[in-house]
Amino acid sequence: TMSYRIRSFTAAVDTSGAVDPAPASVYQSYSYARAGIDNRIVWDIPVEDGDYRVRLHFVEDSVVSPGSRVFDIDLQGTIVEAGVDILDQAGARYKALVKEYDVTASGGAGIKLDLINRSTDYGAVISGIEVLREVSDGLADATVDLEVSVDEGDTWLPIDSGLGMDRFGGGSYLWTAGPES
Repeated sequence: TMSYRIRSFTAAVDTSGAVDPAPASVYQSYSYARAGIDNRIVWDIPVEDGDYRVRLHFVEDSVVSPGSRVFDIDLQGTIVEAGVDILDQAGARYKALVKEYDVTASGGAGIKLDLINRSTDYGAVISGIEVLREVSDGLADATVDLEVSVDEGDTWLPIDSGLGMDRFGGGSYLWTAGPES
């Protein structure tokens, strides 16, 4: 059975132990499978053929004892991790857990993700799915030089160089502009 539900909560989420966590608000809502052994949530993610890293974001807000919610993670028809117990692995309720796996999409089939219940009373849960693709000619630690033009792009004045960006290519710079000359 593939029926699932969606739930949210307002309690604060601790993301301090997770590697590259999503914003805390991502963890405050999640999809969950109907309770029962072998019930599951299934996603077919339409991506081009190629190599990807899939990052899964989890948090436990309901169960209070390890072993109550256990599930397997299946990618492309292979169990990549069996017996996932968010509460046990994260160490506390409301604490983010991030797992990542390398996967290959081929034959135009995209990426198939199944979360399969292994416990009776609580279904598998997930707060976010992140799919990253390596860009072969990209730079791991890309930087940007910041310049400004006050004459509609005819000339450019340097502001700063070598500024870092996040993994989405975004960044910010606090700058107080002087008077135009």
